[in-house]
Amino acid sequence: MTDLAKKWFDYFGFEGDFADLETYDEGKTLIKYLCKCEEFKNKFEQKGIPEEIFDATVKGLIPHVDGCVKSTGKIGVKETAQEWLDLVFSFTLFHLGRLQFCMFPINYDVPEEGLKKGDNVIDVHIPRGESLTKEIVDASFDMAKDFFKKHFPDFKFDYYTCHSWMLDDTLYKFLDKESNIIRFKEMWQPRVKLKMDSILFFVFPNYGTRENLKNFNPTSSFAKKVKEDAISGGDFYNVLGVRKAED
Repeated sequence: MTDLAKKWFDYFGFEGDFADLETYDEGKTLIKYLCKCEEFKNKFEQKGIPEEIFDATVKGLIPHVDGCVKSTGKIGVKETAQEWLDLVFSFTLFHLGRLQFCMFPINYDVPEEGLKKGDNVIDVHIPRGESLTKEIVDASFDMAKDFFKKHFPDFKFDYYTCHSWMLDDTLYKFLDKESNIIRFKEMWQPRVKLKMDSILFFVFPNYGTRENLKNFNPTSSFAKKVKEDAISGGDFYNVLGVRKAED
């Protein structure tokens, strides 16, 4: 197991001494996920999924290792990241172009679309990365349409879903209607709205609470407006959006 984990440690190009990982909890957790990589790759190969999709998907581990280094100074994986990484390694989520697409049983009733809790959907996630231009987003959906039809033909679905702070109407206060985030938001029909501060975690990754924001100097007009609204007591939401899958 140690040799296998070391192989994948080198694959990712993590800096530092691999042997040190066994000496602290975050390092041991990283080893756990490194040991999953070989079997994970085998599943992609058995399905005939191109290597570049495996590469993009498995590298979903890297931001969480980087986050651990920034917050603890150690190479590893924090406990708070494990739920997401379990999904990454579940062989239900795939990184296709700019977006991630996950085969998922919806956990809400959505009567407007006739969806019932437990129905199959493809849940869309937005990793950090390049701008969400219409061309890039459309290319990801085109990839997803072909990908699931070819590799998972038995997984039938009629809708994509997205549960994100990017679908919150509050963003109209902060962004121009022609911005990429607003254009992405308007691709979806909003159906379920939950009061949450997720936007703070993503816009201020190292200052993800209202209390911490007081000491943060924003580097963009968007971040400045979000900070001011948060400090003044404004509410933010995560919104479940629904989008019809094309035939």
